[in-house]
Amino acid sequence: MPLEEVLVSIGSAALAGGLFGLVGYFKNKKQEEAFEGFDAKAFFVSVVGSAVVGGIASYMGVAPDVVSSGAIGIAVFQGLRKLAEAIFK
Repeated sequence: MPLEEVLVSIGSAALAGGLFGLVGYFKNKKQEEAFEGFDAKAFFVSVVGSAVVGGIASYMGVAPDVVSSGAIGIAVFQGLRKLAEAIFK
């Protein structure tokens, strides 16, 4: 698989993860309290995790759902949660 395809897949997965996280966050907030309680750790994990899962799925030639629901997806997101704990103290 060409590197360009993997990079495009990683970028599109990161964009989709970011948009999904933002839409879900703002959907449940009132306008006057839009940024109260924003969890940067959870947002980081969503965006980076989606990018990693998208890249792995593209490399393996499978759908992202296959990777995210398997052991690889669990390991990716748990590892990113630990990394986020260290970064966002």
